Amino acid sequence: MAAQPALNRELTASIIGHARTQGGERNPSVGGWQSNQDYRKWAGKRDQAMLGRVAEMVKQATQQIHTTYRHDEDHTEWSIAMWSNVYSPGDYHRNHCHPGSTWSSIYFVDPGNPDPNNRQSGAVALINLNLGAPMSFYRAAIPMRYIIHPEPGLMVVWPSYVLQMVHPYTGRRPRITISFNVRKDPYP
Repeated sequence: MAAQPALNRELTASIIGHARTQGGERNPSVGGWQSNQDYRKWAGKRDQAMLGRVAEMVKQATQQIHTTYRHDEDHTEWSIAMWSNVYSPGDYHRNHCHPGSTWSSIYFVDPGNPDPNNRQSGAVALINLNLGAPMSFYRAAIPMRYIIHPEPGLMVVWPSYVLQMVHPYTGRRPRITISFNVRKDPYP
């Protein structure tokens, strides 16, 4: 998804406003704020662009790695959970995965202003510890470690069993993302 400055400004204002007035969920973050998974209830029409894009990316990713998947013959239902995240200087997210989901995704609304002297500032690391992954539903080889450097409008999808973490953010402006868990039902 290419950078969409107007949409990202609207998303930023909505997420920051919600973060100031609402509690969030406990998570493995150190610092930071995470909304409840009710993002779609308060995001309004802004979430439609996100939902459409994540649905298309999940469809493409599933087709690429699952050689027997045929969209026109598929009777799979997909459920999507969404939430937003705000990181301030020093915040990070420990290694974790998303059990009970098929795919996970992140959309970078505003990567903040990462420290130019710290290339890892706010970067997302994907760590695949599942050596049997190529023999499962996910038939593609997933790298053992992959680093995603935030860019406005960047959306990334990966299998939910892959560990992920956010390196400590050292910028000054808040780093804002929207996260997704997509579940294939029936769940494999």
